[in-house]
Amino acid sequence: GWDLFQDEEKANCIACHMPPDFTDFTYDNLGIPPNPENPFYGMDQVLLDDGSPINLLGPSWIDYGLADFLTNLATSDDWRDLPYTTDQLKSMTSAEIMALVDENKGKHKVSTLRNVDMRPDNGFTKAYGHNGYFKSLEEITHFYNTRDVEPWPAPEVPETINDSELGDLGLTLEEEAAIVAFMKTLTDGYQYLLLADESVRFQSLLTAYGDMHSNDMIELKKGEPGDFYGNITALGKVDIRERNTIHGELTSADRIRLFDDATVTGIVSDYYENVEEVVLPDLAPFSFGSINISVSADDYLALPPGDYKTVKVYERATLKLEAGVYNIEKLYLNKYSTLEVDAQLGAVTVNIYENLDVVHDAQVVIGNGTSRDLTFNIYGSADSKIRDGATILGNIVAPNATVYLQDDVYFKGSICAKRIEVYENVELYHHGIDVMPQAGKAIAQGDDEMEAENGAISNLPMEYALDQNYPNPFNPTTTVRFALPEASNVTLSIYNILGQEVYNLVRGNLEAGFHTFQWNATDQYGARVTSGIYIYRLQAGNFVQTRKMLLVK
Repeated sequence: GWDLFQDEEKANCIACHMPPDFTDFTYDNLGIPPNPENPFYGMDQVLLDDGSPINLLGPSWIDYGLADFLTNLATSDDWRDLPYTTDQLKSMTSAEIMALVDENKGKHKVSTLRNVDMRPDNGFTKAYGHNGYFKSLEEITHFYNTRDVEPWPAPEVPETINDSELGDLGLTLEEEAAIVAFMKTLTDGYQYLLLADESVRFQSLLTAYGDMHSNDMIELKKGEPGDFYGNITALGKVDIRERNTIHGELTSADRIRLFDDATVTGIVSDYYENVEEVVLPDLAPFSFGSINISVSADDYLALPPGDYKTVKVYERATLKLEAGVYNIEKLYLNKYSTLEVDAQLGAVTVNIYENLDVVHDAQVVIGNGTSRDLTFNIYGSADSKIRDGATILGNIVAPNATVYLQDDVYFKGSICAKRIEVYENVELYHHGIDVMPQAGKAIAQGDDEMEAENGAISNLPMEYALDQNYPNPFNPTTTVRFALPEASNVTLSIYNILGQEVYNLVRGNLEAGFHTFQWNATDQYGARVTSGIYIYRLQAGNFVQTRKMLLVK
């Protein structure tokens, strides 16, 4: 199926559905017929508050796709101020935009094929095409193959049809089936915070936001207390011990045990027959390179996509990755190191043959993107460990291995693994959870500029230290204090949950002593930010320390 998918002489689907996103984000008219089941056709009888019908044209309405968008944009009085107007469109006149309408009639964005077969339950009928005309992957694949040689209904918009990349591909029915089988492998399970084939075990639950599923058992030991915000499903036994609260539904095909003061706010269903197995992604074997990459302590390296052997990032060093695919044998991030990911031009995929090893207080920082834009595919069966205090963002896919999240780890994304082990004081957030603001700003104490208070301190600190901010949680202002035993080049920054730098509080040389800075929870433009968790990081010479703060409202 994959061979046919990418073969220029066969399906050549990859021309528009290129990995890792499986879309090129362009617009196209495939010649799809109008869908007679579309309820919008009948909305000429449904009235708005002013008495006018929602659909003025009734059954004669045509969906012109991108052309309709451009028409509405060009005829709007304030189109340059609309949030979805791109910089390119803002640079054009209304007349220039209207000139693009005819060539874009009937064009719709090329959809991603990731999770193209995903559905909420087995009885759900999924629809395909911009208007839902096709009811199966098999049907739309057959349309791609035979649009121009079989008697399909007339297209909704015939003027701008793509007649060069589909319509008469000459595929056999067996080849169509192989392509469909391949597309079904693109179901990645990323809708779950945690997805395991054998087990999920929490030594102690602190905070988790998102859904969790195991094809066997789940165990939550005594909470700290612990709060799990989401639904939990399992095919095997489920144990929820004391001081844990599940803010959602709990469902198992086997027995469920709730200990002492364990609480579930939603419906609890044990021995439930309709819990389905969730198949983990099946990673294809790949070849890695022969060149070892080593980033020495305190160094910086920008590494282009490609094939490498072992990649090691040592203390306080930074490795930068960019959009594309990396095939490597093993990835090792030493303590206080940084994996900097630039997703501006697309997703970053790191295929790892053996395992991922992230040592304590290492961090992943994603610029120009989100946690969805980074994926670690781990092919091997060796344990992958995220060690104490590390901050990790992205998707971790390890269908043959155990993934460990050790003490004080901060994780945002999705984990699909054979087994998942969560230690103490771990914070877990799914991609879709917005728990942090996008920007921040430091303020002075009594001034509009930042200012360090170097009061008369007779005893200089003996060692570097970054104190917990006070108060914490806070609203709206908090103070960050740190100690320098000697004059140092200092960087103190606040990061959001995506690993992006929110604002640089300090960058420059400071004298030895105790220093304090205040932050009033506003962004760099002076606007208030939303409540949630922030990460602040001090680097002074060779010293690096990271802490978390919580803004409440």
